[in-house]
Amino acid sequence: MDELVVFSRQLATMVEAGVPLVQSLNILGEQVENLNMQNVVLRLHDDVEGGKSLSEAMEIHKKVFSTLFVSMIKAGESSGNLEEILDRLATYIEKTNALRKKIKSALIYPCVVATMAFLITFGMLTWVIPQFASIFKSFKRSLADSNSNPPSGERSAASKYRVIFDRNRYCNRAFYSTYTHKERAALV
Repeated sequence: MDELVVFSRQLATMVEAGVPLVQSLNILGEQVENLNMQNVVLRLHDDVEGGKSLSEAMEIHKKVFSTLFVSMIKAGESSGNLEEILDRLATYIEKTNALRKKIKSALIYPCVVATMAFLITFGMLTWVIPQFASIFKSFKRSLADSNSNPPSGERSAASKYRVIFDRNRYCNRAFYSTYTHKERAALV
């Protein structure tokens, strides 16, 4: 994709400078470092030199040039604004690549978190819970018994909270039963 951006910008610059299209493609074909892109550009050169339009030559190479790219080139050729279209295409491809990179980097974090959650859950189910099971077996009590009869410390803490809530409920009941609505409004 980066090669396509560079190719589009350089071709736009050459066409804008008045260099003939065939000569521009020949120069670009010699300068491109990527061998696949170099072969494509040299084939474009041969096809355009053989009489095809640039858009017709690009249609053959569907893996490199998308249908949008080819259609925009065709519109640029027919309108006479090929250099402007090439420059806009390069900008569009750059922005699309930047957006793809942002999306990929944004998706990495949730994938890592989900993977870690899965690994931790797997570890808990594989190693930690069996350890607790062996501890409970050593008590000679089932897990259900231990849940239904909590230790005395938990019972006493729960009863303390129950006493607090009950006391609050009784105070409210006494307040509402003792005073009438008008008397309660005057007190508050």
